Amino acid sequence: QKRRSNRKKELPQRRDKALAAVEQAEARKRAIHDLYASPGFYERTSPTEVEALVAEEASLGPKIEALISEWEALESELAALDSE
Repeated sequence: QKRRSNRKKELPQRRDKALAAVEQAEARKRAIHDLYASPGFYERTSPTEVEALVAEEASLGPKIEALISEWEALESELAALDSE
């Protein structure tokens, strides 16, 4: 009972952190897209920097998916605890 109560207190914070991480990763992905779309980006950006951004953007997709899965799992667990 006490363990469940502690878990119930802990879950909202973990859920909120996961959601904040999703938002941060999505914002970074949008920022990278905005850089790509900015006038003269490819002319003024070195190929090495472009490659680094492409790699970062590619890594954000799976990261966002994992964070969303974590958020959904926490949300489900919290809902289950609330319904008990």
